[in-house]
Amino acid sequence: MMNTVTYCSGVFSMKASQIIPFIDLTTLNATDGIKSVDYITKQAVVLEHLQLYPAAVCVYPTLVKQVRNHLPYHIAVASVTGGFPAGQTPLIIKIEETKAALDEGANEIDMVINRARLMDGDEQYVFDEIAAVKEQCGDKLLKVIIESGELVTKELIKKATHICIQAGANFVKTSTGKSSVGATPEAVKAICEEIGLCNKTKGFLTGIKISGGIATIEDANSYIQQVSNLLGTAYLSPHFFRIGASRLYDQLVFQILEN
Repeated sequence: MMNTVTYCSGVFSMKASQIIPFIDLTTLNATDGIKSVDYITKQAVVLEHLQLYPAAVCVYPTLVKQVRNHLPYHIAVASVTGGFPAGQTPLIIKIEETKAALDEGANEIDMVINRARLMDGDEQYVFDEIAAVKEQCGDKLLKVIIESGELVTKELIKKATHICIQAGANFVKTSTGKSSVGATPEAVKAICEEIGLCNKTKGFLTGIKISGGIATIEDANSYIQQVSNLLGTAYLSPHFFRIGASRLYDQLVFQILEN
């Protein structure tokens, strides 16, 4: 899959201020600490005077408490878990890591699946780990990262999406941002097609979070248009659609403040 985005100049193009509420403002560097968290929490409220905020701030579990203590409560704190980014830790560790993040104040969990087990054909294992983490989350949002760039085929991406939905995921998320291939239009199409099919048969809506390499407003609008075309404009809500980004957020803020 090519790691590129073809811009769709379709029915609409959202302004920077309209995209901000979809953003999960993210920092997931190995060197993250007090300074980086201080920066990202200040960035999250930099447009407070315009009443514009990202949907969530996403960090490692060890930084959740610090972020939660410095953010207004209408901005969610998301935490990656599940042995991020490889997903190779035992299930019991994934559950405990999730519990720890929730105990520290996380409102949302972005877990990563063990895609090696999926590629080996052990679909039940993947289902069981998602279901167990979802049980730990309770009514908190669970976004499941399938790392679509490593799943190679459309069929495997759809299979991963189907398992996520059946196991109780609130969102299916494309990428950790740590793989050489992040989000692609082809992967997003496969995820949306499976979500749409399950929506019709199951009668409930599963969201999509697009992350990995989305760096420009044009990229964001291309994916917004694609999701709208495939799943309908009702999906253009933070309840069902998120973009994981940091560089993009900075561009959006710059454009808004310049204008």
